[in-house]
Amino acid sequence: MPGHPTFRAPFAVVVLLLLLVSGLAGTHVASHGSGAVVPTSAGAFAPASPSADSAAIAAERLGAAQRSLADGGGPAQRAPLPEGWPARIGCWDPLTCETPRAMGNAAPSVLGGWHQLGRTDVRYGPSMCYDPVDGFVLSFGGLFDPGSTWTYANGTWTNRTSSLTASPPARELGSMTYDPALGAVVLFGGAVLVSTNFTVANDSWSFRGGAWTQIGAGLGPAPPPRYGGGFAYDANDSAAVLFGGFNRTNAAVNGTWELVAGRWSNVTGNQTSSPAASSYPLMAADAGSGGVVLFSGGVAAQSYPNQTWTFTGNRWTNLTSVAVGTPGPRIDGGITTDSTDGGAVVFGGYLPPPNGTLLPAEPRDTWRFHNGTWARLATGATAPSSRVIPAMADDPGIGGVFLFGGYDQFNQTPFNDTWTLVAGTWTPAGNASSPTPRLAPMMAYDTATDGVILFGGSGLNDTWSYAHGAWTLLHPSRSPPGRVAGVLTDDPADHELVLWGGEAIVGGPLGVVYYNDTWTWANGTWTNLTSSAGGPSGAVSASAAYDSTSQQVVLFGGAARISDFNATWSFHAGKWTNATPVGFSPSTRSGATMADDPTDLGVVLFGGVCSRSSIGGLCNDTWTWVAGAWSLHAVAHSPPIRATAGAVYSPAFGADVLFGGYGYHCISGPNFTSCNQIELADTWTYRSGVWTNVTSLVGPGPTNGAGVAFVDDRSDGYEFGFDAPGEGGGFGTGSWWALGAVSVPVPLLVSAPTATVNPVAAGSNTTLSVTISGGVVPYAIVWNGLPTGCASANATQDACRPSAAGSFDVTVTVSDAGANRVTSAVLSLNVTTGPVMLGRVTVSPTTATVDFGASAQFAASATDSTGHALTGVSFEWSLAPAALGSLNRSSGGVVSVVGGSTAGVVEVEVNGTFAGTTMSAFANLTIIAPPTNFGPPSAGLSALEEGVAVVAIVGILAIAALALVLRSRRGPPSAALEGEIVESPESEP
Repeated sequence: MPGHPTFRAPFAVVVLLLLLVSGLAGTHVASHGSGAVVPTSAGAFAPASPSADSAAIAAERLGAAQRSLADGGGPAQRAPLPEGWPARIGCWDPLTCETPRAMGNAAPSVLGGWHQLGRTDVRYGPSMCYDPVDGFVLSFGGLFDPGSTWTYANGTWTNRTSSLTASPPARELGSMTYDPALGAVVLFGGAVLVSTNFTVANDSWSFRGGAWTQIGAGLGPAPPPRYGGGFAYDANDSAAVLFGGFNRTNAAVNGTWELVAGRWSNVTGNQTSSPAASSYPLMAADAGSGGVVLFSGGVAAQSYPNQTWTFTGNRWTNLTSVAVGTPGPRIDGGITTDSTDGGAVVFGGYLPPPNGTLLPAEPRDTWRFHNGTWARLATGATAPSSRVIPAMADDPGIGGVFLFGGYDQFNQTPFNDTWTLVAGTWTPAGNASSPTPRLAPMMAYDTATDGVILFGGSGLNDTWSYAHGAWTLLHPSRSPPGRVAGVLTDDPADHELVLWGGEAIVGGPLGVVYYNDTWTWANGTWTNLTSSAGGPSGAVSASAAYDSTSQQVVLFGGAARISDFNATWSFHAGKWTNATPVGFSPSTRSGATMADDPTDLGVVLFGGVCSRSSIGGLCNDTWTWVAGAWSLHAVAHSPPIRATAGAVYSPAFGADVLFGGYGYHCISGPNFTSCNQIELADTWTYRSGVWTNVTSLVGPGPTNGAGVAFVDDRSDGYEFGFDAPGEGGGFGTGSWWALGAVSVPVPLLVSAPTATVNPVAAGSNTTLSVTISGGVVPYAIVWNGLPTGCASANATQDACRPSAAGSFDVTVTVSDAGANRVTSAVLSLNVTTGPVMLGRVTVSPTTATVDFGASAQFAASATDSTGHALTGVSFEWSLAPAALGSLNRSSGGVVSVVGGSTAGVVEVEVNGTFAGTTMSAFANLTIIAPPTNFGPPSAGLSALEEGVAVVAIVGILAIAALALVLRSRRGPPSAALEGEIVESPESEP
């Protein structure tokens, strides 16, 4: 009988067992090289640790930064953006560097250097929802945002980032909802930039009491990573429901997940039908039914159905065929619960064009879903402008819906405006704090009013003033048409500003209008002088400056669709005059910088897009206009080629200052030359024919580098720049900067008043309190609207003993030593005729389930005998049986209960005591054993113990396998070890 091999089969068993065991252990040591999210030993999900290589790279970059600063280098490029977003390519200096230079901290100059004065808070794609425990709207992250946390309450945005001890990594389009079972806001996933990699997260965070906490123990297997997913709380099932979104490959995902008492579970298998995989589904809690409503979302390329689904009882139901008045299809809209009016509200969105049409359709309509019916709200012209991905939140504090920001697809402009929808009416709220980021605005110092004026940009026609650290939105009775890249310059001889030219898109992408209109700004009024002023033909990106020597405005060049200009014009006493000299002039160009040069008794012009330049049409020649004639200056160490830079004469420097713009970085090879457009962030001065690089002052970075809006703010004593992308493209952050020695006041902020007891009985005591920060001390404090018997105190606390019943709207007005004056939001103080009695104590949630060692949060509240919310109640918590769990982080009306190591049901009791009366409320916490599986080891084992266990298992299995091998052998061991075939006993003769 032929023999068969008996050695290789047991060897394969050993290899298979080793691979299996090492594979199980490998779930604990997953690769950290990609920046992906990996399991930790505690079963939670956390960002991967940086590799050792990243430390070396960081050290190398730090050295590069120090060397860069030593040679006058500029700030670094930003990290690459996700696919599909504009990126700045190459290094900042087009002449001298091959790799990006990093920014360090240079020592301040004697002039004070650059200072960032403020920043428009623009967050495209932030996560936002209402936080009822903390009483404000919470917003986190967004595109171009470094991971900041903001809150909105009483008409004021507050940046809380600096006060946080922990925070989620920066991200956009994370999914956020409020989870009453946790008593916290929950944030899941989102698109994250890690180093130079675009990744998608699946970590979970909770926000409560002003602090972020990563949800770890008891979380369970997390949903797959995604961004732009729908996330809403289903009150009927006491679960936060997650559906849809994009994965790492930008493919729409499906699958339905629930977060119940801090634990994720996949309920996809429970569904008999569900919405198709979708991107950006519009999903919110339905305040009318207590379930969740989902509308539309993109399911594939150019497939945007307008389906309506509801989720309740752990099941999806398609209402598309029965829903009334369904909105039109769309993606990227905004949606939120409306607990005041019931249901959910949808606003805006984007419908990609059919058949290659160039113009997209952007809905601007507002819809409410209530009791299975859609209704379009007649909001009229006061609604927010068309936009995609606005952040929306329910806000019971205002009795309606709250909207912030978004993005204008057509003008490629992010918004920073704030709106409220109350009783079907949109109202702008608190959106006049600063201009939005915008493309190529016009800005000039107005000598007549001693302040800076900014107009338009990105097709807008708003007018703003800046003085003494504050922006003010102005409301002239008429305004010039919106435009980009016109000229605006001061004309102190005529006590006005002069606006001319620019371009706008009217009636479609090919309907470009090149303006040649002339407007003046004086005494808060725009006046159209076009019919009487004359002037050049329409153009964009012309250059203009006031010539203090001749006391005239000088304008040069510009471009139109097929024409470039090099004519010189002057403006004086309301008239344009063609001042082009016979003979020598700069070449035709647009986007050149131009500034007054009183030192050299004329005007200086630099660079721009020039017809005779070889790289990208740009040049870096220097010209002066003196006594009606142009002169070309051969200067050493000229700034690199550029266009759309900012330039202004600075009395502090006694020179013209040039900043930023865009240029090119070129790399030459044996058979090619490759040039990439880049934004610049270098600073130069020009005086008496000499350019000096003063980039070591460290100014705004190249991501906001085209300093188009740059003026001498003489009233504040510094050079003032508003961050806006120029013709180099990209997005500005809406920040504003000063070059010089500045002292920037901290804004005066006044919180809403609180009362230790509310309602309060007439004749009883309550203490009113308010928090004040910023401004200039000392403060003058006045309490307004107090009940009879209470007197105002010039203090942040006011002891009050009302003598008469009634409802009182209490506010606090604070004046500081800097002439700032702020009035707080309203405190509704109720005074009763008889004693205030404790009426009811409630606890939420009433049921929760956790694993061993995991925790659930419970919140207690109380009302008086008339049903009013009652403050001043003392809460005490207890567990029965106490051995099954423990109380942790008990704080007044909120407690965290931690499950023990024994399965069972714990009764959570809270006793509320007020004015000698005690009432109780109860909830049940079910403690279960966590599932056993081949996932990460439990948190109970140390890393050493886990390693010893794995080695022991491997050794035992290897010994067992070897025993099988030896038992099956009948030939000499050496033959087997040499890989020969050994015959089995049955094959022997």
